[in-house]
Amino acid sequence: MGDSAKIPHKIYTSDNFNLWFLQDTVFNVPKGSVMVYARSRYASDSVRDAAMAELFVRLLNDRLNPLLYTAYLSGLDFSIKKRSRGINFQLTGYSDKQGLLLKAVMDAFRNPVFEETRFNVLKAQWGDELRNADKQSPYLQLMQDVPAVLMHGNWERKQYLDVLDSLTLKDVQEYMLEFSKTIQADVLVYGNFYESEAVKLGKLVESTVNLSPVRLPAAPARVVALPAADGSSVFVDALEHGDAALIRYFQAPSDDVKQQMHFAMLAQVLESPFFHSLRTEQQLGYVVGARYFPLLRVPGIIFMVQSPSHDIGDINRRIEQFIHEQFNFVAAQGDAWFEQQRQALLTQLQEKPKNQAEQTEEFWNDILLDYTGFNHRQQQIAALQGMTRQDLLDTYRNALLASKRRELLLVSPGQAGMTGLRDNVSMKYSDINDVNKWKDSLPVFSLQ
Repeated sequence: MGDSAKIPHKIYTSDNFNLWFLQDTVFNVPKGSVMVYARSRYASDSVRDAAMAELFVRLLNDRLNPLLYTAYLSGLDFSIKKRSRGINFQLTGYSDKQGLLLKAVMDAFRNPVFEETRFNVLKAQWGDELRNADKQSPYLQLMQDVPAVLMHGNWERKQYLDVLDSLTLKDVQEYMLEFSKTIQADVLVYGNFYESEAVKLGKLVESTVNLSPVRLPAAPARVVALPAADGSSVFVDALEHGDAALIRYFQAPSDDVKQQMHFAMLAQVLESPFFHSLRTEQQLGYVVGARYFPLLRVPGIIFMVQSPSHDIGDINRRIEQFIHEQFNFVAAQGDAWFEQQRQALLTQLQEKPKNQAEQTEEFWNDILLDYTGFNHRQQQIAALQGMTRQDLLDTYRNALLASKRRELLLVSPGQAGMTGLRDNVSMKYSDINDVNKWKDSLPVFSLQ
């Protein structure tokens, strides 16, 4: 992918706008993608701002539904989603029809005029979704809590519910006028397009999003940098569900590619034995998993269990026991075993995108994570090839076994409550009572 003819290049830029383009010569289908990320410092500056941005996206989707359905029938797909730093537009399908659809969507974005009745319906629907989340499987909610607790600009559903009722359609429309004055936009045009067509599509976006004439301060994405401590911070999400659920999240000390691969490799060697031990042998519950869990560029690993029959303290002790016992197993293995594990992960990384959609996703992720040399995958492969068995053991010790670890516990206590966790006097825990204050008290990994 190092060949410049095979990676997107920037064909137009201004103070607050970047347009990336690549004509597809690999898959040779009459399709393409236009990806737009309209970022604003107002996107998630407060939970109120984030809620208004989400409501705007829902209103826009609702207004465009008839058009998007017609487009879908003719081979086009369009999605609009709220992200932590703004609004993401994604248009895929037959390239010859994309300009008209993009213009219609951008026109709707520029003129946020909606009906009061639809606003009230959509606001009520979202409120119901947030409240009904309490009745879903606890592990699903805890998985959503991880970014809500660890990423600035992400919010808990309870925080959304606290502000939702007070928001009016007038609030949302006024907010979006301010939002549109502070946008920085990245656009990727990839597929069956000529460069002149890409420039037209890019200019259409640029003229629509009311980009500020002055250079605005960037709104970086920020992930909490957990301190290495002799205890864990605990976030409790008390759901209306009988099962107990626990996620233990461990964070890397840095967000460089070497740490990404060291943590991915650690997850690779623990995922299968963790499931076998806690699910198959100990039968803690149906939901058991260990996996690599990056937040933006920041590597992490999670251990997750939901159980109808064991309390939080018991689940936590069994995870800790597994971590210690499995280290002895890993440490006893030789180079041939390590090479087998490494090759399994390398095979995944070396698997090229199978279609245009997968390739688009990879290019777009590189742009969003600021790997604009489009060689993140190559960097990862090189880091993994340079990794040794000793690196794996050192990562295991430092991340999971050291007396000071970068750890967060996320808990849904279930019927048994929290007593089982508090009873373990050998482990220190500090409760996160106010997520906002907790986030603000800690350093961050920052991504422009």
